[in-house]
Amino acid sequence: MLKNNYHTHMKYCNHAEGMVIDYVKEALRLGFLELGMSDHAPVLESFMSKEEYLNNYGYDTMKLSDVEDYLNQIKECQKKFSNIKIYSGFETEYLEEQKDFYLSLRKKVDYFNLGIHFFKDKNGNVLNCYTDLNYDNLDEYYLNAKKAIETKMYQAFVHPDLFMYGYKDKNGCHTFDEKCEEITRKIALLAIENNIYLEINANGLKYCKDKHDLNTWLYPYPKFWEIMKEYNVKIIVGADAHTIAALSNENVRLVYDFIKKSGINIEEKMVITNDFKC
Repeated sequence: MLKNNYHTHMKYCNHAEGMVIDYVKEALRLGFLELGMSDHAPVLESFMSKEEYLNNYGYDTMKLSDVEDYLNQIKECQKKFSNIKIYSGFETEYLEEQKDFYLSLRKKVDYFNLGIHFFKDKNGNVLNCYTDLNYDNLDEYYLNAKKAIETKMYQAFVHPDLFMYGYKDKNGCHTFDEKCEEITRKIALLAIENNIYLEINANGLKYCKDKHDLNTWLYPYPKFWEIMKEYNVKIIVGADAHTIAALSNENVRLVYDFIKKSGINIEEKMVITNDFKC
């Protein structure tokens, strides 16, 4: 089971609960060795139109004014608890024109997770990954990931298969088609070339109709990970905890069952060197 988690959220993002110390204490109770705090980095209203900001839940991220308090809480826990390794981090989106903003945040923490929930298409429109992805624009989802990862800011690409949540093929059906397979293989090669981790995300199970039926899983998407087995990709499990209990719940257990039955090789911990150079 999970003993190291690098995908942890708290109340700063406005859709999770708990403070840094609450997650640290629970991780210690569970016998965790490492814990990465990775709350959602701020998404500024200036990044997009007001309508796009609302449609993409920009308000469900940390306020810029809370960043220092968040980081100070992590520092206090790092000093107080010596029997668990605690890392500071953010989960960020990536908009190419805002690269300098992300760089300014990256200098403050040990690591970044890339979590793409929205991106800009070739026409500058902000597309939502839960509702807007289809056969015609999935390449642009990949291109956004590629641009982000090639900045070398990111340690992991979390829920890289989130695109399957609402993906529609040429006929408007939700299916894993040849385009999805193409993008999956491109993501695998991108991860290998840039030496980053891909995350199997336990929190995604909350969206499926029956978490005990793999056919209803949206992400993690089983076919995506079956293809990943063909590549020498570094794979980790992330609780994507938005509650303290989510560090070790049924979703985490079911993901580990899936991994075992599928024969997927995973990394038990993420190596964080914090040797990022701007």
